[in-house]
Amino acid sequence: MNPRLRGFSTTQLLGVADKVAAEFGTQVIDLAALAAAAATTTAEISGVRIHGNLSEASESLRRSILRLAPLSSHNTELADVSCLILRELNLAD
Repeated sequence: MNPRLRGFSTTQLLGVADKVAAEFGTQVIDLAALAAAAATTTAEISGVRIHGNLSEASESLRRSILRLAPLSSHNTELADVSCLILRELNLAD
């Protein structure tokens, strides 16, 4: 497990969503869904991260975005971009 695994804050994921929405002519329709999706990247139980590695965190983020659909359309693109950024954020060290 990587204790230094970085995740998204709600504000960071909203920034990504806003850019994807502008690119594809769609809009954010559910801020709570974005907050929930962001929370999956840093979720803990009793101080123990629920994701043991970047792949697990990325897949959880992807599933959350696709199921919760925070954009009016193009949620697949949001999931793709968000997962790419999450990977780049964590592999930049």
